[in-house]
Amino acid sequence: SMGGADRYYQNVSFRELYGYAFELTLPNDYMTVFDCVFDDLVPYAGYQNDAFISYGAVGSHDKNLIAHNEFKNAAAPYGTGIKTYTTAQMLLEANAFYNCNDMGISWKSSTAYSVARNNTFDSCNRAIGIGGYETCDNNEISHNFFRNSTGSALYMNDSGTTSNTYIYRNTLADYMHFRLIEIDDSPFTVYN
Repeated sequence: SMGGADRYYQNVSFRELYGYAFELTLPNDYMTVFDCVFDDLVPYAGYQNDAFISYGAVGSHDKNLIAHNEFKNAAAPYGTGIKTYTTAQMLLEANAFYNCNDMGISWKSSTAYSVARNNTFDSCNRAIGIGGYETCDNNEISHNFFRNSTGSALYMNDSGTTSNTYIYRNTLADYMHFRLIEIDDSPFTVYN
């Protein structure tokens, strides 16, 4: 478990992990993870928030950059590349996600003003999932490549909490799944 500010990780390999490589349970700002390899995550039995990088719901995690990394082989049942709670102004760019049993990126409650662009997803159950028990607002998903999803490339689990999501210029060899969308939900902008 970590917290703090102004950390930089570059060209590091994280292999054969149990539960997490990073579990950020304290406020965490200005962290950069660049050009790293995350390989072989084994989730805790029965726990549903395992990820190579997991941002906990305690405190805020703002202005983080995760770019040019490789996330692969996150095992069943809930292996995920990056899982976020209470994050803002996060950029996830030019990462590669392969064989993530649950999701490549999972934006959960209180993720706002964040961008996932120019990423590649191959053989993930769900490439990107957005769903909150609190608001996920003003997020962008653009210029990504999705293929071989065993579930869906994009999974929007709304139930009245996800709004102003901008999805554009992605290449999908898969489909998108919008779940629990209600008539009073804020706009989802989906175009090519």
